[in-house]
Amino acid sequence: QYLEARCFQDSNGNLGVSVANATPVAARQVRFIVQYQGSGGLQRREFSVPGTIAAGQSASVGTGLGPYSPGAGCPVEISAARVAE
Repeated sequence: QYLEARCFQDSNGNLGVSVANATPVAARQVRFIVQYQGSGGLQRREFSVPGTIAAGQSASVGTGLGPYSPGAGCPVEISAARVAE
């Protein structure tokens, strides 16, 4: 996979997601899905990375989901992306 998602605890103690672009081209319309245990059972929620992620760079998104503990796993998968032209 050319885009890699990593999880971190943001300043509010919630789940933050950093998406790294290891390709030689910029990526746009990047979306990812977080799977988590909610009050109604297992939930899936999609988020978008704003703008473009340049080649070799990363972008971070705060999900507002939490609390998140570092080391709790990273329940994130990239669901979509396009090459920026």
